Amino acid sequence: MNNTDIILIDKIKELIESDPKYWDFKESKKDHIHGICVYPATMVPVMQSKILKILLETDPSINNIFDPFMGSGTILVEGMLNNLDVYGSDINPLSYLLSYFKINIPTITELNL
Repeated sequence: MNNTDIILIDKIKELIESDPKYWDFKESKKDHIHGICVYPATMVPVMQSKILKILLETDPSINNIFDPFMGSGTILVEGMLNNLDVYGSDINPLSYLLSYFKINIPTITELNL
């Protein structure tokens, strides 16, 4: 474990200690593009955003993110919102369709098809 790892762990511990119920997102809503489709076992966008921001504050040299189980693309969207290059993979073809739609702006031609 290096110094960056220790700083990251301490920041997450601080977050938990300052608000023990922080990780309880029972009332969380999927805003903007996250709510376009129901997908099983999705991540909580607010939580992923916070973790990503902590990670980027701790190590600003990070410029990309890979999600090997991208599901509905939550972390890919949050990565894009934080100006990261995003990459993902998944076994589910629906995952690719959702993620592609979420991270690519369609052209007028595509919308007219």
